[in-house]
Amino acid sequence: MTSSPTRRSRRPDRQPRLLTPDEAAAYLAISPRTLRTLAARGDIGRRYLGSSPRYERTDLDAYVDSLPETRDDN
Repeated sequence: MTSSPTRRSRRPDRQPRLLTPDEAAAYLAISPRTLRTLAARGDIGRRYLGSSPRYERTDLDAYVDSLPETRDDN
């Protein structure tokens, strides 16, 4: 008896490149509404698959990296 080859994922052990709005908001620990506001202002990149917005993990990381490291409470 022979076994059939196992199908492998095209991207094994990797997280998805594009996130839904809810996933992206959770990734940043912000509300989906705040995420939409940031995207509308151009602070975070947004792409569309058909009519559905998606967010690249690299764009979210770049946004976090652009934030100040400390808060100035003067």
